[in-house]
Amino acid sequence: MKYIVFDSSSIISMTASNLDFILEEMSKKKVKFCIPQGVYDEIVKPGEASPTLGWSSGQIQYLIKNKILEVLNLEFGSEYEHIDNLVNNIFYTRYGPLQILQRGELESIFLIKKLGEKSLFCIDELITRKIIDDPYKLKDLLAKRYKTKLMMDENKLREFKVFIDDIKVVRSVDLVAYAFKNKYLSKFGNDSHLLRSILYSLKDNGCAVLHEEIDKYVEKL
Repeated sequence: MKYIVFDSSSIISMTASNLDFILEEMSKKKVKFCIPQGVYDEIVKPGEASPTLGWSSGQIQYLIKNKILEVLNLEFGSEYEHIDNLVNNIFYTRYGPLQILQRGELESIFLIKKLGEKSLFCIDELITRKIIDDPYKLKDLLAKRYKTKLMMDENKLREFKVFIDDIKVVRSVDLVAYAFKNKYLSKFGNDSHLLRSILYSLKDNGCAVLHEEIDKYVEKL
């Protein structure tokens, strides 16, 4: 069984783009989709009152009801507090540390660690993805964003990198590219324009993907 764990950014990108049916198709191929309780609380509960998240909230509840998506509420223990304090004190300015990971993202990481090597972390949000796969580039991005000198605690970064070393990261665009290749979208067509349109829908709905990256996905058809 392969597990794919979503954070809030990626499941919002998929549902806001009306692509939840892809998860239904993939779940038939021994793929299990999961979110931690923290992600559920970030989307579903606010979505019951907010029209901004209401559509995604409704689709997520449908996926849960039909056992396509599972909410896992695990006890993370004292290590959770340690990693929370660690990662959110790696980068800092003269005004204090910058929060890098919020509850949903951090719980997703812990959930992947619990599920083991057959799990993937599907995340569309740029900062969380970069702290995992390219923290030095993230430092440059944050410095530009905040327009101030940014310091980095190398010791904390090294410890965090050891913790997340075995985590494999994908984005919603990767799931769509896989689905397109395996003809899950064939009823809509199979040309490059369709794939490009879907990838841009994900981009418009929050997936951090460059125009050049979209071109590469389409070229691989």
